[in-house]
Amino acid sequence: LPVQRNMTQPRSCRWMGDLAEFIGDKPLRAISIPGTHNSATHTIQKSTEISADFYDKQPAALKFFSKFAAPIVRNFGAPWSRCQTTDIRTQLQDGIRYFDLRVCAHPKDGAFYTCHGQHGERLDVVLQQMGSFLEVNNSEVVIIHFSHFHSIKTHQHEKIQQLLKDTLGDKVVPSELGLDVNVRTLWDNKKQAVVIYNHGASSESTTWLWDNTTIHSKWFNKQNAQSLLDAVEAENQQHKNKVPATFKVLQWIVTPSAGMVIGTSSGPNQSSISTMTKHQNLNETLIKQLKTVWHPTEHHFNVIMVDTYDDTNGEFVDTVVKRNLPQSAPASSRGTAQDTPVLIEPSVTAATASTDANITMSHQQTDSTDKSLLDAQSRTGHQYTLERGREADTAQLYVQQPQIHQAPKEVSPDSVQIETVEDASGSKAPVDSSQL
Repeated sequence: LPVQRNMTQPRSCRWMGDLAEFIGDKPLRAISIPGTHNSATHTIQKSTEISADFYDKQPAALKFFSKFAAPIVRNFGAPWSRCQTTDIRTQLQDGIRYFDLRVCAHPKDGAFYTCHGQHGERLDVVLQQMGSFLEVNNSEVVIIHFSHFHSIKTHQHEKIQQLLKDTLGDKVVPSELGLDVNVRTLWDNKKQAVVIYNHGASSESTTWLWDNTTIHSKWFNKQNAQSLLDAVEAENQQHKNKVPATFKVLQWIVTPSAGMVIGTSSGPNQSSISTMTKHQNLNETLIKQLKTVWHPTEHHFNVIMVDTYDDTNGEFVDTVVKRNLPQSAPASSRGTAQDTPVLIEPSVTAATASTDANITMSHQQTDSTDKSLLDAQSRTGHQYTLERGREADTAQLYVQQPQIHQAPKEVSPDSVQIETVEDASGSKAPVDSSQL
């Protein structure tokens, strides 16, 4: 028998493969994907050199001052330049599938770095970590968005593109497949990396780079969670019930004011991107909205991008990924606010452990309209059964899932290069592939 998985808890490192039944026939732009803002800035410290993007956007007077007072600028800037605390490999293992990269060249040796006011991780390291992950996890697809380039010349773009080819190779999704390409087609063709490249001349001259018109990513430029929420909600109402025609990013990020950065209006709880995000309960607010207000059938978010994704102990990624599961009708379509669906962690029951019940959903029951729970049957064509629990207010939805729409088989550790470590006895053992 095939391995049975409880699909209400897909593995973060292989969630796309685990949810093949639900996302395989959808365009990549129509599924919910967790992403990170300034994805490779975890290496930034107060000693890290100022990068070209800082000088590009500053008034002449501040540029002049910065060159003579770089230590002061770095001291104030580093906590606000570092938007993530983990490297790309960890983000991939945690389920992140969209990466926002700003790139500049080091003025001394010409090496390419990610940047956000200061130099972040080297670009070659970022791409090598992505390539290694995709080699082992061949059901996973990533979107790599080169959103900004700073002081990069034409010949340097050519070097960056060669670096992409060297590290990702045939895994790059050609742009000629178009925005309607579904996940299954990518699997069938062994394509795993969409590269969106915000440099018109480069993307127009190749068939494998996607130009910046294929993605909508609006920066709201708000300084607190409430004003951000209001701005996002206003845009949501304009696009309610519409699947985006392009890749679309919800930038759930707050922009610090100048006073926060220099310390005149921040206080001890808002002294960095990380502490500001926690102090304002920014990611917790997002999770609450996604679970209780922004229903997946009405609010078709594609990529949801945040700072310091890992401060929620996995709940951010988990919440976004679960939007890809079958959903009951939203409260607005049933006419009562009490019927807002709630995804509850499933309990272990005999049914969930059986071999013919490999998907479990929980739903808060507020009336006898069981039909709303079974809407998924008409969408997927599978046979569902509804079994009530002992408590009157809960029910379990099970599906007899046929073995179709399968993701690519997971790569066997025997078929790839596996690093080894020595144990206490001196013998070598393979490293768990989930840690690569």
